[in-house]
Amino acid sequence: MCNIQYRIWDRVNKRMISWDEIIQTNRLNLILGAPPAYEVMPYIGLLDCAGRPIYKYDLVVIPEQYPWYDDGVLNYIGSVRYIYQQWQVVYNCVNKDKRGISDGLNIGINNSGFEDHTKSPWLVLGNVFENPELLLKQ
Repeated sequence: MCNIQYRIWDRVNKRMISWDEIIQTNRLNLILGAPPAYEVMPYIGLLDCAGRPIYKYDLVVIPEQYPWYDDGVLNYIGSVRYIYQQWQVVYNCVNKDKRGISDGLNIGINNSGFEDHTKSPWLVLGNVFENPELLLKQ
C-alpha cells in the first residue's frame, strides 16, 4: 500500500510544517502549488533505523560504518535528494582532516532493496533547513 506524506519548510517563518499539521489545517493545496516561500519535501518510502520517516533534504548517516565514520570519527553526512530518477544520498565531507574526492558523490539510498515503509540502516540526524550547521566541517 502506498504511504504518501509530505512535510513543508516555511522559509518565511523558518519552521517545518508536519504532515499531521498539513492534514489538520487543510493545507494540501501547498503540496500541489507551493509558492516560493515553501519547500515541499516528500517522504521517500523508507524509515531510518530508529523508525522515523526519511524525507527529501534529510541529513543521514549509517552509524559506525565506513565511509560515514572512520575509527569512530564522523567523516560524511549524506543529504537526501532526488537525482537520476531515484532517491540518492549526496556525500558531504564534515571532517576537516579528511581528504579525498568523495565529497559531492552520490549513491542510491535504497540500493540494498529494502521494502517500502521498513527500517533501513540509515539514521536521520536532521535536515538541511533546521540543521545546516551539521554540514560544516568540524
